[in-house]
Amino acid sequence: MQIKFNDKINNVIKILALEAERFGVKIYFVGGLVRDILMGKNPLDIDILVEGNAIDFVKSLDFVQIKSQHKDFGTVKTIIEGTEIDFASTRVEKYPHSGCLPVVTKTGCSIKDDLIRRDFTINAIAARILPSLEYEIIDIFSGAEDIKKGILKVLHKNSYIDDPTRILRGLDFKLRFNFDFSEQDKILIENYLKSPNRECLSKDRVILTLKKLFNSKERANRAFEEFREKKYYKILFDNFDLNAYDINKSVEIFKPQN
Repeated sequence: MQIKFNDKINNVIKILALEAERFGVKIYFVGGLVRDILMGKNPLDIDILVEGNAIDFVKSLDFVQIKSQHKDFGTVKTIIEGTEIDFASTRVEKYPHSGCLPVVTKTGCSIKDDLIRRDFTINAIAARILPSLEYEIIDIFSGAEDIKKGILKVLHKNSYIDDPTRILRGLDFKLRFNFDFSEQDKILIENYLKSPNRECLSKDRVILTLKKLFNSKERANRAFEEFREKKYYKILFDNFDLNAYDINKSVEIFKPQN
């Protein structure tokens, strides 16, 4: 796989790969960056996954400026040669209850265990970074094939139960990339919406996802239509009979650009 960065970034990536070998860890590009590259898009952000302890690895590098770190999640934000690069440890997560925030149960796990916690197969592709600036693709769940087919597919049958915001993120990807949910995913979503569990739902997480979904000038109207017609609103509430007060209140809460 070819990933095109400018010469400065390529040099940084090469040094990081050499340092990872010295430190005894494997490092990867993962998620949106790999997905976008496979779709022919230019990557915007640089996120690096460390199969091990990302914080310890970054602290071993004397040329890195650390902006912040989150020990519970094993993540660290850095600046290297003027470029922001985020590092994350591989991790295992579990959802104690439907809709709540996940709890990290282990960091420094295998790349496979990290990939399976992700939302869709198209975002569960990793590219191991080698000093030669070659990239070894790890695609356990056939995400590259789903990108070619334009299919959105979760990694396990309880995915939408664990995190209902994946329905809304899926809608965002559907409209952004002109993809569609797989037939199995449509059934899983429909089944969840028949009896959604809102008892432990992280409403802040839902609102954050909705803000992102509705803040696109190009997609806001289509997103709203599907949100209503497909009854995705049932993630939050049973009925969707809006009056003027509800709309004004919604604008006050979500503060949409459109």
